[in-house]
Amino acid sequence: MGKTYWMLVTTGENFEITRSRGFDVQGVDSSQRRKALRLNTDDRIVFYLSDRRMFSATATVTSSHFEEHGRIWRHSKESEDFPHRVRIRADAVLPADRYLDAYQIGPRLEYVRKWPPEEWELAFIGGLHIIPQKDFAFLEDEMRRVLSSQDAVRGPRRRRNRRGRRRSHMDTVRGEAETSVAEADTGGETDATGGEAENGGGEANNN
Repeated sequence: MGKTYWMLVTTGENFEITRSRGFDVQGVDSSQRRKALRLNTDDRIVFYLSDRRMFSATATVTSSHFEEHGRIWRHSKESEDFPHRVRIRADAVLPADRYLDAYQIGPRLEYVRKWPPEEWELAFIGGLHIIPQKDFAFLEDEMRRVLSSQDAVRGPRRRRNRRGRRRSHMDTVRGEAETSVAEADTGGETDATGGEAENGGGEANNN
């Protein structure tokens, strides 16, 4: 059986609970029982935050459906404990300030074409939806694009020396000065083998 692509509608608060647990498990409320029973290993999930109108993450289902009543997530009904659950593994997870805006992306999804254009938000009512693979791939690609651009802005990590200390500007200056003195003592000639050994001892490691 092929994998199924799901949109899980949840709140920002409950998503943060799932995130705080390391995306180990996800529950679905009792009203979604019939759909939840269809969740299975290797299915994919995209999280939609109904109170923020944002897409926040994707994950992969790593177990079949099981029922459990330990209270984890919050619901307006005290009796609701999201008993229909699956194990999951996080894939693309955006930082809270970089979630995808559903007002910009939602109307472009194939899934919402079942509703009038001005009422596309009706497509997101309810807790669990099967969506086209094309829509899922589009949303996940957008998330990975955001994550890649964020990594590019951060840039490469600064190099460290073998003791784990960040190389300071003065370390660099001292190293250049020592090289100049050594060249002056040898008449500007350097021994290739010795130079390589010396460079190896002072080369920084990435952590």
